[in-house]
Amino acid sequence: MPRTAFSHVAIGVTDMDRALAFYQDVLGLESAYDETEDVNQEGVKPYRRRAVFLSWPGEEHGSFLALDTQDRSGEPRPIGFSDFGVHHISLWVDDLDAIHDRAVKAGCDVMLSPRLLDANPSLKPFGGGTPVKTTFLRDPDGNVIQLDQAM
Repeated sequence: MPRTAFSHVAIGVTDMDRALAFYQDVLGLESAYDETEDVNQEGVKPYRRRAVFLSWPGEEHGSFLALDTQDRSGEPRPIGFSDFGVHHISLWVDDLDAIHDRAVKAGCDVMLSPRLLDANPSLKPFGGGTPVKTTFLRDPDGNVIQLDQAM
């Protein structure tokens, strides 16, 4: 059976440079692609967008995070935590405490300080009986990012 995994998660941002400071400098992701293009899709008013694809250092052809900023009118509003739709993304990390410290130093909105969750064997994709440390942060546009570290 072929390997299956998430290809990517795309997040719309209002200011790419500000978003990159968070995703690269705080979370530690690296840019693998950064392009600005004109988009002309049928049924959609043409627009310009900048897309940046980010992944963990050394990761090739794996899952990635796509940041997208577009020249469109209107005030974007991020979805609220637990609202209908995708309300947060979660990333496995190796050193949650170091990322949390960088986030605090950068003035990020820390919604939940790092805490250890009880091991739950029934949650196989989420640690599978291994204790997990977790924290919740908001990116500069208010998107909720959960970070998890298997202990």
